[in-house]
Amino acid sequence: MTIDEILGSPILWFGAMVLAGWLLYLWSARIAPPFQPQGMKTQAYTGGEPIPGQVYRPSYEFFHVALFFTLMHVAAIVVATAPRDVVPWGAVLYLALITVSVVVLRWN
Repeated sequence: MTIDEILGSPILWFGAMVLAGWLLYLWSARIAPPFQPQGMKTQAYTGGEPIPGQVYRPSYEFFHVALFFTLMHVAAIVVATAPRDVVPWGAVLYLALITVSVVVLRWN
């Protein structure tokens, strides 16, 4: 294995970024002032308006939206990283399968 292959390894960079994030987390925990609950500090930020004590339901099912976004993102990753020389029609077949999945998801 050459040095270019080692430095270009996604696993190496993933580990390096996890380590960098963990070190940043430890550093920020040391320099941050301790939390002291006082007044309205523990309430959610709403632009200065108090949140009424009721539940707001969206007009759509959040599960379907989340599943749709997951399907689309996974499809984009699979198509973007598909090797063109091995199976050139595999990406098109996968997109057709995703299309069927989305149609089934939206079927009422």
